[in-house]
Amino acid sequence: MMKAPEIYNIFDTEALLNRPVGVKIDDKSGVAGVAFWLNQYLGLSGDQQLDKKHPAVTKIATWVEEQYRQGRTTAIASEEMVEHINTPLCLNMVRIPVTLHECCEKWIASSLYSSR
Repeated sequence: MMKAPEIYNIFDTEALLNRPVGVKIDDKSGVAGVAFWLNQYLGLSGDQQLDKKHPAVTKIATWVEEQYRQGRTTAIASEEMVEHINTPLCLNMVRIPVTLHECCEKWIASSLYSSR
C-alpha cells in the first residue's frame, strides 16, 4: 500500500467515501502493514513517515506476531492497537512532533473512525 496504493486500491477512497483506505492488522500484515497502519493513524506523510525498519514498527509487529503464535484467530481491532502503542515502551520509541497519546485522543474522538 505504501509504495503503490493504486495497485491495491483502484478507487480514490478518500474522494468516494470521505475517509482514507484502511488496513486490518492480523497475522498476515507484517511490518509493512503495521507501518502503514501507524503512519495512517498518526497522520504522518513524507519524511515524517515511519518505515518498516523503525524500532517502534518492528516492536509492534513482533507483538502482533506473538498474538497469533499464542492462538489468536481474529484481527486486532484499531482500539486494541491504540491501547498497545500507548504503552511506555512504544511511546519512548516513536519520536515525532505529536505524541502518540495526543494522536490517540484525537483519533478516538474522531467521528471518522468511530464506526470501525
